[in-house]
Amino acid sequence: MLSGTVKFYGFKDRRAEVETELLIEVGQTAISPPQYWHKVELLTADTQFRVDFWAQADSAIVAENQSERDD
Repeated sequence: MLSGTVKFYGFKDRRAEVETELLIEVGQTAISPPQYWHKVELLTADTQFRVDFWAQADSAIVAENQSERDD
């Protein structure tokens, strides 16, 4: 979190009830597993956050998204 506060909601599947609620404040981080259903609620007007995506180097998603520039 760069500024403000968000509330993270996690769901077991697309139409499931909330199974996880987490407040994330300035300086904190959170990790959500791949393909996990979730939503983020902005709780302050000054909210700013960054999202990073991670993948194992030998995973299918990396291979599928590699271009000749990456060689």
